Amino acid sequence: MTGYEKMIRILHQKDMTLLEASVADDYLWIYEMKMWTKDDFLKQMSELFQTNIVRDRFFEEECLYEDEDVVNYTRLEKEENGGILRITGTILLNEEGKFWRSIEKGTKIQDAL
Repeated sequence: MTGYEKMIRILHQKDMTLLEASVADDYLWIYEMKMWTKDDFLKQMSELFQTNIVRDRFFEEECLYEDEDVVNYTRLEKEENGGILRITGTILLNEEGKFWRSIEKGTKIQDAL
């Protein structure tokens, strides 16, 4: 399974077991100007999985590039107020193929209607 396939499976199947096994101990996640450690990230993802946000708000997901070191992807995400963001992200993989560093940026492409 590729890194991108793993990421999509984790999100769509709410697979915390696979997520925990896929994240390096020294993992860092950056979204815009905020940074989270592995424990913070796993807690946030666990809370996210208690909802249907991924199914209800994420769409047009696409892998832009992938090799053994990096996964680049994009998706559209509907905000609570109805606006649309384009999320662009990069995941760096460590030598074991685990998620090591992630960074995402959101760009508003449509205001709420």
